[in-house]
Amino acid sequence: MSRRRHVAILSLAAAFALAALSAVAQESSGEVKNWLDRMNAAVEKLNYRGTYVHVVDGNPETLEIVHRYADGVVGEKISSNAENGREFLRTQDLVRSVFPEKRLVVIVEPQHSSIPVAPSLSYTEKLEDYYQMTTFPKGSVAGRETQVVLIHPRDEFRYGYLLWLDRETALPLKIHVRDENARVIESILFTEIQVLDSIPEFAVAPSISLEGFTLKQSAHADADEAGTEIWRATRLPNGFYLSTAGRTPGSRYPLQHLVYTDGLATVSVFIAHPKADADIPKGFSRFGSTNAYSLTIDGRRATAIGEVPGRTVQGIATSLNAR
Repeated sequence: MSRRRHVAILSLAAAFALAALSAVAQESSGEVKNWLDRMNAAVEKLNYRGTYVHVVDGNPETLEIVHRYADGVVGEKISSNAENGREFLRTQDLVRSVFPEKRLVVIVEPQHSSIPVAPSLSYTEKLEDYYQMTTFPKGSVAGRETQVVLIHPRDEFRYGYLLWLDRETALPLKIHVRDENARVIESILFTEIQVLDSIPEFAVAPSISLEGFTLKQSAHADADEAGTEIWRATRLPNGFYLSTAGRTPGSRYPLQHLVYTDGLATVSVFIAHPKADADIPKGFSRFGSTNAYSLTIDGRRATAIGEVPGRTVQGIATSLNAR
């Protein structure tokens, strides 16, 4: 066989191999998209109740969840089995955190997902630039057959996820949050779960009377107003963009609030007024998969916080300046 013909055959074989790999990748992407779309719909629009273990920094906590969906309205209750007996109650866009030992109710903005640490995302091809997404052979959790989905970061600025999704409903029954070195840093595991046709409204009501409890309102962000000093991060990891910019009213010195995201990972940035008391320690702080970095810039305390590696929040915080 001539050298020219040999090279031609090798080139043709390589082309077929690349085409095959491309087809597999496209098929895998389509399958992942389908599972993630189903998961996002399932956690909101199914009726279910169950028990799961949430592990943060090696410390497990057992919680009960009841999720109700009726007439387009979400109702949900997450109860801790710990001595503090805290509960999280959600009615559509209103979320109340109940702390019985303090006789305190805090109204907060709704979380992105009903189930803690479950990624909330709308699949786009752009995400494939920053995460490798693939499916693995099925597994089993809480006696239910699951499909395993891996979301692995392509750089050191994001976390990854390993999801065990119920094959029948696509509910996430087991979740591992993995750092940039693929180590599990936070997880949930359902020990039992029931998917029901309906759930009565009283099942998502507070377990105790809230009469006499102190009510605190967590501030939400309003849009930036003309004439205010505008702060922005000037150095972002590839793929991150500004999705929200505003101020948190309700106090004498409102915070400026920025949200940066890549479509999956999210970093919130808070810039305090120069006259506001800075009760947040400087430097790094961490709780499970959530990292925060705080520093003082031109007399203002700035803090970046998110479920991302420490280098990400530090890089965003240290690049802040006013325009």
